[in-house]
Amino acid sequence: MQAGPLHGPDSYIGRGGESESALLMFRPMYEIDPSRIDLAQEFKRKPYGRHSAELQRVLNRMRSEPFEGHYVLLRDGRFGPYRLVQLGRRPQDPMISTGHIFADKKEAEWAVFKLRWKRLTGQDLPLE
Repeated sequence: MQAGPLHGPDSYIGRGGESESALLMFRPMYEIDPSRIDLAQEFKRKPYGRHSAELQRVLNRMRSEPFEGHYVLLRDGRFGPYRLVQLGRRPQDPMISTGHIFADKKEAEWAVFKLRWKRLTGQDLPLE
């Protein structure tokens, strides 16, 4: 039995001999364009379910923030309100309450979206 080639015809090898998967590890994170207010409007209209490809990229970037300071929602009991908290540096660190409490999940998700948008773009969303 003859051994096949080390790299197939569709494989990518960088100038320094890096494979495509190695290069992807060092690709810069997706940058959110703060002028794309249409994506925020799309999320506000429909926070759940399928999104456009571009909005999904924004959400993936928002959800891949470093652990420390990441905004998350906690629900107090099965029917309780949603509390907005920030994660600590490590999973075992205590969560820090922001003091924001929401009765409605959609309203809570929108608040988290706006906070993450500001954190990643440096700009407030001009939407309520």
